[in-house]
Amino acid sequence: PTPWSERKLLLVVLGRIINPALSTVRWHAWLALHSNPLATVYQYNLKGLWMGAACDLPTANGTRREAQLSECRRVWGAEYDCESQLNSAKKNPCRRGWSSLSRGFRAASAEAIRGKYIGEADFKEEAMRHKFCLVTRGDYPSTRKVTEHLLLVGSMGCIPILALGNLPSPLATLPLSAAFNLCRITYIVDNDRAAFGEATLNALTAVTEQEARIRWAEAATLQSAFVYRGNSSLKEPSAAEAVLAMLCHHARTLRGGLCRQGRFVQDPAGAYRSVTPDTCPPPQVTETERREATHHSPH
Repeated sequence: PTPWSERKLLLVVLGRIINPALSTVRWHAWLALHSNPLATVYQYNLKGLWMGAACDLPTANGTRREAQLSECRRVWGAEYDCESQLNSAKKNPCRRGWSSLSRGFRAASAEAIRGKYIGEADFKEEAMRHKFCLVTRGDYPSTRKVTEHLLLVGSMGCIPILALGNLPSPLATLPLSAAFNLCRITYIVDNDRAAFGEATLNALTAVTEQEARIRWAEAATLQSAFVYRGNSSLKEPSAAEAVLAMLCHHARTLRGGLCRQGRFVQDPAGAYRSVTPDTCPPPQVTETERREATHHSPH
């Protein structure tokens, strides 16, 4: 791993920027960070969303269409058949959620929109070259990047910043959160925009190597719970044993009360509660938000 003092601040592996009608979190993360010198950002499909790059423009006199074609040629090149692609579009490219994409798309450079793909080997290397890594939701609140980063931080990889949306409980998204307090390894920010805002970046810059080492050491003790090995056992466990151990714990807690009259019932003892808090942002973020709220409050 790269020494802490030589690491870049934030790794952002967005992969596929999803349909804004489902979630705009990855889009806003890219918009806020793709040109920030503190961050390294990877995405590979934004250029495919060019049809939504003019949804804020009127359709009259072909204004929107001309802007769409202009953006297509800008990011794909003159050899790409933009006219045919636009004519054959089966869905309205400006459905719910896409208007927020338009101006930012047109303002960004063609190079940034084209983006870059990162493979598994390079991803692991980048995790060791950055202090922190932003993990955003995918099509659903959960994403496999959560588990991947929880595994890598145990090898002194980047410390995860989880921005997965406003969840009713970490149980809905975070692996093994009923068994482990993941806030001892990660930071969890419930406000997605705050996760990649200036206050968070400033707070992360202030995190010391000593704090990082505390989190690395804690993550190392849990690392086996986030990796699968075919030859694992009770003496040398992996993710399978961790999941089975957690299920056995719940079964013992619920014995005699889980199934009544042939129906599953809610656990009255609360065995399925998460030991991971709903949020645990970097300390200075909470203080900054409090000061800003005080500053902007009416007198």
